[in-house]
Amino acid sequence: MNEISEQEKTAIEIEREELNLLIQQGFRFEVSVGKRKKTFEIHEPTLSVLDRISDISLNMVIDKDKMTQENSDVMVAARKLVKENVKRQAAIIAIVVLGESYYTNIPVLKQILKVFYRIRLRKLTDFFLHTIKPSKMVEIASAVTNTSNLGDFITSMRSLSGTRTAQPRKDRIELPD
Repeated sequence: MNEISEQEKTAIEIEREELNLLIQQGFRFEVSVGKRKKTFEIHEPTLSVLDRISDISLNMVIDKDKMTQENSDVMVAARKLVKENVKRQAAIIAIVVLGESYYTNIPVLKQILKVFYRIRLRKLTDFFLHTIKPSKMVEIASAVTNTSNLGDFITSMRSLSGTRTAQPRKDRIELPD
């Protein structure tokens, strides 16, 4: 009764293959600056990058009650959301684009690279803030979510935490030896 039909299995498998392809190949997007176009790439983030974008993402809160009221407060709430989160979204895109570009095990070089990374991050965040439009942002946000591969990360957490999908039954009767 709870079996998945062959057609549904095939659709799920096709979707999984497409997601794996996106994760492996990454996602490219263009941003227009006047008549010029700049191309950026987003690839599967390292755990460090995933941690940084998650830290920012967790601070973006949408109050659903304010967004569903049937009066002029909805527009005010929407504008407040934009004001509070637009820089965060630009920063997330910049962090994902830059990736682990500063990582090294050499302590002195690590400090120098972190300074350059912060400068590049600020500049790229500002660039995205002034060039990406909401219609493009939804496409990029979807790509960030897909390439972040949260499903595999959660599966790995389950594996490492000892949580099993098939827990032993508690009501099992053990026979004494």
